[in-house]
Amino acid sequence: LSGIRRSSLLGRLGIQNGDMLRTINGFDMSAPDSALEAYARLRSADRITLNFVRRGQPMTVDYSIR
Repeated sequence: LSGIRRSSLLGRLGIQNGDMLRTINGFDMSAPDSALEAYARLRSADRITLNFVRRGQPMTVDYSIR
């Protein structure tokens, strides 16, 4: 990812420029159809799990949505 601003949603979730987003709530972000499905389902999600790679290290972050 690039162009991430700290004040943006992804920036506030801890995503940084250079991170490679792999999955959101188990949906593969490298496949357009899966990414669109994830977008549709995230609107009603109460948790978000991001899996990404930062500087070669896999990372997972979980968030609860209020």
